[in-house]
Amino acid sequence: HRELLAEDRIIVIKGTVNCKEEEEPKILADKIFAIEDYDTAIRKKHVKLRIPDTMDEEVALSDIKEILCCHPGDCPVLIYGAFSGKCFKVDTKLWVNPSEDFYREMEAFVGKENIK
Repeated sequence: HRELLAEDRIIVIKGTVNCKEEEEPKILADKIFAIEDYDTAIRKKHVKLRIPDTMDEEVALSDIKEILCCHPGDCPVLIYGAFSGKCFKVDTKLWVNPSEDFYREMEAFVGKENIK
């Protein structure tokens, strides 16, 4: 999150305030969002991806996993394989931060119509 911490940049911090008698209050951040990504992050309960039936599902799942790893967060991801009819809920280690960058990258891979 270091790239988000810049002078005069507006951010949203999700966390707690730690107040000890002898010390100044401290903010303990659990999540930090760029203000422009916050609306997307709170609006999304989960991301749904559809692997088109024209793609090899095994290869696509591997490539999707790589994309998910580049955008770690706390939003669950569901993947539906159109060819096999199978639905997968990814492991919590692969949950994402559904930022605009994530959507742009995923749209380039599976197509905008295959993302909800």
